[in-house]
Amino acid sequence: MITMKNLKIGFISIVTIISLNSVSFAQQSDNATASASADVLTAVDVNKNTDLVFGNVSPGNTKTISVGSSVINGIAGGDTESAAQFTVSKGANSEVILSFDLPSNLTSGSNNLSIDFNDDSDTKLSRLTTTEGSDGENQEDFSPGSDFVTLTSADYMSYFSAAKFYVWLGGTVNPSNDQPQGEYTGEITLTATYN
Repeated sequence: MITMKNLKIGFISIVTIISLNSVSFAQQSDNATASASADVLTAVDVNKNTDLVFGNVSPGNTKTISVGSSVINGIAGGDTESAAQFTVSKGANSEVILSFDLPSNLTSGSNNLSIDFNDDSDTKLSRLTTTEGSDGENQEDFSPGSDFVTLTSADYMSYFSAAKFYVWLGGTVNPSNDQPQGEYTGEITLTATYN
């Protein structure tokens, strides 16, 4: 005969067996670990090596300095003329954006002297090279008049893969016939930023 006491013991035994089985299943687990890594690139560094120097300019006579520091138009003043040159250092195999802040005039007091950085068909006024010479290895002409130049692996592979390259910048000044005498100056700023 099944008594209430036997029924209680049987019920407790079944609950205990189910609980023990649940505990054994709940304790089954597994895991895996993934690592996290990052390669921090060298900070972009821009250094000015030479200034854009026109030397002597006479009223009414345009003067152009090429990327190779040659006087294309105007009267040469000896060894005083030079194109601006910058060195850009960065992490190899990385894209950078070059942007330029260029003056439209050089100034002397309140007087302005018009300056232009646009290439014409024969004169190259802006160039990239992977060696120090303006006619160096992997030279690439570009237009600084655009807002920026993005050096991608697709379009500028030599500069994408290089840890250092050079930016050359010439220009043209256009003095008026009655341009006041004076020493005219302006600032050219090259900014390089990781893309």
